[in-house]
Amino acid sequence: MGDIDRTGKIVVNPQFDEAWDFVNGLVKVRMAGGFGCIDKTGRYVYNPTK
Repeated sequence: MGDIDRTGKIVVNPQFDEAWDFVNGLVKVRMAGGFGCIDKTGRYVYNPTK
């Protein structure tokens, strides 16, 4: 899973197994069995942990 903007441009490359909705500019993601949190640029705010 990744994310695109309203024009269809990719803003977060597809790399996650699952992603939830953005809340306050952050989104919870699951990757390789671990959960983390990224901002709207795709940078980790909280690194994935199991």
